[in-house]
Amino acid sequence: MDYNTTQMIAEYKRLYLTYSQGVQREQLEILAISLSIPLVLFLVFYLFNPHVVRTYNSLWFKLNRRRRIRGERRGDEGTLFAGIVLGLTILAALSYFGYSYLSEYGKEPFSTMLLLNGQGTLGDYPYFLARGQNASIYIYIENHEGKPMLYEVVAQLINGSFNSTLEVRYALVDQNGEWKIPLNFSVGEPGDYKLRVSLYRYDLAEDKFLYSNVFTQIPLKVG
Repeated sequence: MDYNTTQMIAEYKRLYLTYSQGVQREQLEILAISLSIPLVLFLVFYLFNPHVVRTYNSLWFKLNRRRRIRGERRGDEGTLFAGIVLGLTILAALSYFGYSYLSEYGKEPFSTMLLLNGQGTLGDYPYFLARGQNASIYIYIENHEGKPMLYEVVAQLINGSFNSTLEVRYALVDQNGEWKIPLNFSVGEPGDYKLRVSLYRYDLAEDKFLYSNVFTQIPLKVG
């Protein structure tokens, strides 16, 4: 691993630490807001309990005109008060845990890699080349992992008896970011080849690049 790669890994670790601290801070803020809502509502209902009960009884009477309101007994007021606060507390807790679940588990993280032609669009790839002819494509990567990623891209030229690495590139890509790599190559010997591009990502726990099971390739016939 060369010096520039080592520097990039160190930069990625700093970037990921900043990202993790931001996520933790956001979760704490959401938790504080979720817990403060029932507390504020508790204080409101506690301070204005008689007004809340009268409003409730008035609405109940309008919706149930054929029934009699049996009085505003203090026990009924306490039950109403406790029920409202308990319901709001449960609602706030469910909202927080629902948000946390959707943020962490609701989306399946993934990385996307495509090959584009020399004009930067899909299709019209250089399937047929003369020996020594220059060809150009782009490698296009999108990060949907939900966090910043450090990628390694390895482009190889492969046939039955030949395996040559054309390019190895590294880049830090923010979440929902993209990376577009130009690749220029030529083949010196005739035959049937595959241009295969494999995607690796840096794993902080393993402290190394691991294959992401993402690859793409195009066949090449060189005459």
